[in-house]
Amino acid sequence: MSRNHYIAILITLVVCFAALLLFYRIEKNAINHQEKEEPLYQIEVVLKAKSNPPDFWRIVEQGAVVAAEEYGAFCNVTGPLFENDTECQIKLMEDAIAKQPEAIILAATDFKRLVPVCKRAVEEGILLVTVDSDVNFDGQACFVGTDNYQLGKSMAEQVDLLTNSMGKVGVVGHVKTVTTAIDRQRGLTENLTDADHRIVDVAYCNGVVEKARKHAIRMLSQNPSLTCMVGLNETSALGIANALEELGLQKTVKLVACDCATMQIQMMERGTIQAFVIQNPFNMGYVSVKHAVQLLQGKNVPVNYNTKSVVVTKDSLYNAENQKLLFPFVDEQ
Repeated sequence: MSRNHYIAILITLVVCFAALLLFYRIEKNAINHQEKEEPLYQIEVVLKAKSNPPDFWRIVEQGAVVAAEEYGAFCNVTGPLFENDTECQIKLMEDAIAKQPEAIILAATDFKRLVPVCKRAVEEGILLVTVDSDVNFDGQACFVGTDNYQLGKSMAEQVDLLTNSMGKVGVVGHVKTVTTAIDRQRGLTENLTDADHRIVDVAYCNGVVEKARKHAIRMLSQNPSLTCMVGLNETSALGIANALEELGLQKTVKLVACDCATMQIQMMERGTIQAFVIQNPFNMGYVSVKHAVQLLQGKNVPVNYNTKSVVVTKDSLYNAENQKLLFPFVDEQ
């Protein structure tokens, strides 16, 4: 047999092997595609904001996506750019209803104004779950979030501890019409020692750090005797902290914050923030999707699920349990 015959046979064998390998891969992909189950439920998640900061909503979204993958749901996450853009959120809710999903999960930007669109969703047979911020409506199947009155009470306790229950206090919140701000402020004012005389000003930044900074500078300028400031959410706390560092007051005016963005952790490490009360945003997103799926399966879930909050100071910043809340082990989206 000539050398050319050997080469021809070798080439034929290589081609046959390559064809068999290609056929195997095509069959394997087809089998895998058949074995991979299609999502059982479509869930629309409408958050209060999609901007960053705050880190909070990014982590809520991570939790929702992880739960959707685990429980066989398709999860589409939307939200306005800023937390005070209620008109945009109403439009997003209308868009979500038009898709006729099995469930909608809503973090409401306004306690009252979202009610009509929520009623419409329920009337059209869509399961409604509220997360973080509730609405003035009893048609939702369940609520998942922090006990915000208790969170405000915890902040009051930290203010009293840091100031020996004396001195003037300034407060900056996020959006006046959301339940988180309403309940946290109530928890703070009803539990702070001599709150009627000590709280000199309350302002709202509408979820914008720069507005919070300007409010804080104004309060500090108008009330030189301020001994402590309180930020009712991540953006308000970051704005206050920026103002304190800009004015060189971070060593003399205490700051009690809510939530735990990376920048807040850094500010605690350098002494600008003395305490923050952290929530569990990952768990909020995860449990809201989990409960939605369970309800669609006819299972019972708690009507109100408290994801809880924890006080963190510089001394407890790197405790093992707090680390799980500060740094959820989920890949960046």
